[in-house]
Amino acid sequence: MRKFNIPSVILFLLIIISACSKTDPPPVTPNPPVVVPPVVVPPVTPGEPADPYIKLQGLAATSGLNFLRDSVWSDKVSHTIVLSFSGGNTLAVLPSFEKNIYPGAIVKGRYLGSKIEPEKISDYLLNPITVLTSIVTDETDGTIKTPSYNANLNYLQKVLTAKSNFTQINSFLYDSYEFTHTNELNLFFGGNVDINTLFGIPKSNGAAVTKIKSGIVVRSIQLNFTVYMDPSLPIEFKQAVDQNLFKSEKISFVNSVDYGRMGLLTIQTDAEKNELNVIINKVSKSEALDERQTKLIATAEIHTYLNGYSAAGKQSVEVASGLDKIQKFYKLISGEGTFSASNYGSPLYYSLQNAVSDYADYPERGHLFRVHVERDKITSTK
Repeated sequence: MRKFNIPSVILFLLIIISACSKTDPPPVTPNPPVVVPPVVVPPVTPGEPADPYIKLQGLAATSGLNFLRDSVWSDKVSHTIVLSFSGGNTLAVLPSFEKNIYPGAIVKGRYLGSKIEPEKISDYLLNPITVLTSIVTDETDGTIKTPSYNANLNYLQKVLTAKSNFTQINSFLYDSYEFTHTNELNLFFGGNVDINTLFGIPKSNGAAVTKIKSGIVVRSIQLNFTVYMDPSLPIEFKQAVDQNLFKSEKISFVNSVDYGRMGLLTIQTDAEKNELNVIINKVSKSEALDERQTKLIATAEIHTYLNGYSAAGKQSVEVASGLDKIQKFYKLISGEGTFSASNYGSPLYYSLQNAVSDYADYPERGHLFRVHVERDKITSTK
């Protein structure tokens, strides 16, 4: 995932100007119409059945990594997408391993690209580090004697308690894409993720399907601030290091973490994708649906992934269903536009530096990521 380097003040003003929320101020309401990029379907060779699954190159671009190639499995519907690290990218953090991601955390970089969770190293520790933050504050003491998850939280509390509420966020992203199988959403994270667990989707029995439903995924990413190690200071380990081990395992340390909120909403129905797009546009603008549209949403499969939002906000969406779930998703992503010491989001992305190669960024440019997209076989209804 690429960082969004948009000036905080300008971005915040733009969001405020474009807001149209009916809730009380001061929520930021990023509610532009959902516009699904057109899907260009290649011509079908006579006698060759059309593939109802979408091509994956468009979704691959959402990872922020460069698309290299697409390898098709023997089942003809599943794929392995090979992506290339281009430099300047950040890596996705999931709730399952966020406690291992903090400035100064030491990990094995060798396995990045085959699995999304980095392997933490506990045998080595850094000497005291100095961290900085993108938050405008008077707090200047960023010394962390022993880098750890809790030590980083303590530093954040010192910074965030300086004000009751922060209104300047780093960036905001809102977009939507067509999809045809939930496992395609692995590409959003640039790695192999258990999508069913992440979205709370009951696992299927692996049986073939007879029809592929139209799907739209709406993505909202609000980056509130970044915590990063002071680049002007040298990095030293407390103990002597095994250089051979460090080189072979690509030992690296976390040097920055982006905090914020991410919301993903997936909707799959029997409607055509253009009709589904119209429905989402209406809901996002609080417009009423007609009878047919209401019936389509009532029978749709709707799931969400929410990370970094308030507990009450998440629960309101997760317990809802149907149209109510979609409406509450939009209310949530537009209503939490500020942050504070008690509600500042979660780690969403991080970056690494190699611990032996003059502290160069890691992964290096050209590092390969292999993302597997397993999809159900399709059987004919004839």
